[in-house]
Amino acid sequence: MEIGARGKVSGGDLMFTLFLRALILYVVMIVTMREDDICQALSEEFGRGITQIPAKGYFSGGDKCVIYFVVNRFQIPKVKNLVTEIDPMAFITVTEISDVMGTSVKQK
Repeated sequence: MEIGARGKVSGGDLMFTLFLRALILYVVMIVTMREDDICQALSEEFGRGITQIPAKGYFSGGDKCVIYFVVNRFQIPKVKNLVTEIDPMAFITVTEISDVMGTSVKQK
């Protein structure tokens, strides 16, 4: 990235940086007891693979599910909205991932 004489980043470099940021993927992990409803909504909206991982709450001892779902940064707000509409008590984490291998099956 080149910085001009006045310490400003050129427009082309800024566009390239924004383009690269758009390619970054994130994993959304959702802890819930409403996994079927959430997975159905995510599948209908995004049409990509979803992984369900059985889990157990440490303090509650209750059965739960961790939903593992890969998205781009533009999809994060939609995922959060869908999940909280279905399960306002869901625990959601979003983490940037550095590498992805494999494919997800499109259903749409």
